Amino acid sequence: MVVKAVAVAGRRVDAPNSEPSRFALQDVPRVAERIERTLRELSPDGVVASGAAGADLLALRAAHSMGARTIV
Repeated sequence: MVVKAVAVAGRRVDAPNSEPSRFALQDVPRVAERIERTLRELSPDGVVASGAAGADLLALRAAHSMGARTIV
């Protein structure tokens, strides 16, 4: 049996007025949609992430919503 897993190493949302900006708060909805779309295309059995605030949590939420196992 082959299990397909995705490991996520995300980025946290920038603090207000961060320079340079790498992951601005206003980008969260767009990043969440891209993560969800990518996970749906990959269709993993599980997603592994640290659970850190930011992209990790977005990926874990998307995985949970599609019924994939999540490992933190």
